[in-house]
Amino acid sequence: MRITLTEEKADNIAKLCSRLILKKEITIREFAQVIGKLVATQPGVQFAPLYIKSLEITKDILLKCHYGNFDAKMILSDDNISDLNWWVNNVKSSFNPINQKDPDFILKTDSSSKGWGAVVQDTLLETKGFWSYEEQKNHINFLELKAVLLALKWFCSSREKIHIQVYVDNMVALNYINKMGGRILKLNTLTKELWNWCINRKIWSDWEDTAKSRQGQSRHDVSCTVMEHPKLVSTDITLDSGRFIYDKQPEKSTLSTSKSDNRTSHSEIKISSFQDIGQLFQSYGLSKEASDIIASS
Repeated sequence: MRITLTEEKADNIAKLCSRLILKKEITIREFAQVIGKLVATQPGVQFAPLYIKSLEITKDILLKCHYGNFDAKMILSDDNISDLNWWVNNVKSSFNPINQKDPDFILKTDSSSKGWGAVVQDTLLETKGFWSYEEQKNHINFLELKAVLLALKWFCSSREKIHIQVYVDNMVALNYINKMGGRILKLNTLTKELWNWCINRKIWSDWEDTAKSRQGQSRHDVSCTVMEHPKLVSTDITLDSGRFIYDKQPEKSTLSTSKSDNRTSHSEIKISSFQDIGQLFQSYGLSKEASDIIASS
């Protein structure tokens, strides 16, 4: 089953957008009125938010520049025109499905300020990598979103017409993906890129909070990954199997996947109490007082 707009409604939306595109100059009020009409179509247009959020960002910026004056004049940007053209070309054929088939597989992603990783549940398939110096300057919300995009590209670049369930542990990234965008331009642009990549391959993804996959797990389970880098050491919390994993990376940071070489060495240290965690931190040179504070936090 699916929901669609009436033929009259769809035709009206297409005409409104066409008229707006043809005008050399419009008021912010006219622009806002069309956006309102587009928002009202969302129940019957599956990907409507992808082509509304950018318009809303433009409206917000212009209103701020003109101190809330809706009668101020504006000129549509190329991006605005591109979004409006999507409505002209697609609104009549758009619909919103009520049900989706069961997922073909489950993907879990995570990111820190230093790197990212992803695994396919119930398989040995995994991938991970490090952020470049420039990428590390981005906010963690952006990095979490980019980790999802990279994971999808790695596992699904040669696949299409599949249903994937993706678990993400960052609520901002989760909301941006589920709502197909938001009011922060950089995050919205990346979200749009992610969704368009999926749409072009007819991939549908359900996005969930990672916490839902941990139901019944003790909140006191501890699992961290300590990654040793030539110039820095970062500690990233992940919920895996209750172990401390010391992962000594090669001197050069390169993309590492299940297909990569075996230069990376791993040693696993069982953790049975917070005292063990404190002792482990002391072995890395931290004072007992600092180790106790970290272990109890």
